[in-house]
Amino acid sequence: MAVATVVNTWARLMVRCSGSAGLLTAAQLGVGHGLGIIDWEPGLQGVGNAWSRLLTWLAFVYAAAVLGAVAAGRRSIISAGAGVASWITAAAAAGLGAAASFPLVWLPVRAAQPAVTTRPELTIAITIGVGIVVGVVLAVTALAAPPIARSVGAGVVWGWLFAVVSVAVTIATHREQMSPRLGLVDVPDLLTRADWLVGPNQMIVVAGGLAAGIAWFARRASAPRVAIALSGLAGPALIACAYVIAGPGFGDQTDQIKPYVVSLIAAGAGLLVSTAIAVADRPPDTEPTPTRAATAEQIAATAPVSPAELEQVSPVRRTGLG
Repeated sequence: MAVATVVNTWARLMVRCSGSAGLLTAAQLGVGHGLGIIDWEPGLQGVGNAWSRLLTWLAFVYAAAVLGAVAAGRRSIISAGAGVASWITAAAAAGLGAAASFPLVWLPVRAAQPAVTTRPELTIAITIGVGIVVGVVLAVTALAAPPIARSVGAGVVWGWLFAVVSVAVTIATHREQMSPRLGLVDVPDLLTRADWLVGPNQMIVVAGGLAAGIAWFARRASAPRVAIALSGLAGPALIACAYVIAGPGFGDQTDQIKPYVVSLIAAGAGLLVSTAIAVADRPPDTEPTPTRAATAEQIAATAPVSPAELEQVSPVRRTGLG
């Protein structure tokens, strides 16, 4: 009976994580395509650098699906023992579930036969495969340390939130819509002089802010210093890995080069901020500690006094004049 219960628990863990990963992958692809964030047509036709943008988003989507599926299966992971074995099993099952949705990407690519590469199906497969591996690695580390889990969760929200904001601003300002670059509010020709506001450099500001907030919260919760230090890296690393997997672009199209480089700088900035918070000395306890004499006097004041002990007290003390 006990064996059957264990098998049941682990089977439920694998089914929940793999099923959640497949659903999350399909949902992200559907929502991304519906909003124009994942734009298949220009990407598959090789218009500008749309192919590289498409690869960046696919790597991010599959890594995020693995992370989301592991988070959804957290209760099953705890039931299975919440150890290294259950962490790896959950992450691997989520990776397999995400990989099962590969036909949703492979079929459009095979039908379009983009001219940007001689083996488009292989390129897509490698991109998705490496994205899943990144998701599995980040998921296992997130399960091992709550600060890292908060960081990778913030990285997923960061990527999607900024993309939705980019689409909303583009529509509101009646500009031509195109697939936004990952990790930044990407609106063409909007406040071009304020590069720190709308350009790729904003990733450094966001990474530093997230790292400071998550590391400060983890420090107050007395998390291990290593976990605090790595918490500033995990979220920005999710964005940076997607750029690294897709590459900086092809030919004379250079709009991906700057976010590619800045994403790596942002990951380093996040690591520096969180490491600084982790290694800083904790503030001393300013609350006064009662001395031995004061403690003994307080105890004596509250303890019952016998008549014999009362006679030993000096007349000055008994009259209250001392």
